[in-house]
Amino acid sequence: MKKQTLYIILGVVIVVIVLYFAFFYKQTPSASAPTANADVLINGNALLGDYLIASNGMALYTFANDTTSQSTCLDQCALKWPPYITSSIPVPSEDLSGTIGASARDDGSLQITYEGKPLYFWSGDRMIGDTTGNGVNGLWSVARP
Repeated sequence: MKKQTLYIILGVVIVVIVLYFAFFYKQTPSASAPTANADVLINGNALLGDYLIASNGMALYTFANDTTSQSTCLDQCALKWPPYITSSIPVPSEDLSGTIGASARDDGSLQITYEGKPLYFWSGDRMIGDTTGNGVNGLWSVARP
């Protein structure tokens, strides 16, 4: 009886893993894709639909308090919501129709923007596919294409 219970538990775990990858995880473009060197790409899942990701595959977010391309997330805020920093002109993926740019932060670094809104990471996201910052405090949203 104990062996049968173990097989049932193992089966349930396998089904959960398969369902996660089938419904909530979308691969980032492959290295052979023409947009492989892009700074901003489109990803998505069944729950959220399409959203923007960085070249490292992590989700990008916008802050409702940012009403211009100038970031209002500074100091302690920027520790939890690190800005997406660049040292050169940002490159969008070919399937991204919006405008990619960069805005100078108070410290002199350049933060990547999309449609004039600064882009951020969320310190709570641990791996590619995480979007745990969406909806935080009603002010943070995954960046939408």
